[in-house]
Amino acid sequence: MACCEPLPSDPMDVPLGPPTPVSWERHLRAMEIDQKFHELALGLVDGVVAAVAERLRVYRVLTIDRDDFGPLRVGQRFTQRLEIVP
Repeated sequence: MACCEPLPSDPMDVPLGPPTPVSWERHLRAMEIDQKFHELALGLVDGVVAAVAERLRVYRVLTIDRDDFGPLRVGQRFTQRLEIVP
């Protein structure tokens, strides 16, 4: 599984799979996450990234947006932090 392999030294070398449609359930969860962390003003895209990471149980997120993703927590009780790379 590509998600379990070490990241390459250049983040632009990460192989990407085909885009996957986001379900209505993930949209709703994204809005819940955005509402829970309203002070971060996440927005739809960051909320969907968090919701999909939560659903797939993949907690490593490639982003430079540490201000939003640093304090963010996911999971049923909002206790799982996301590991930000690079």
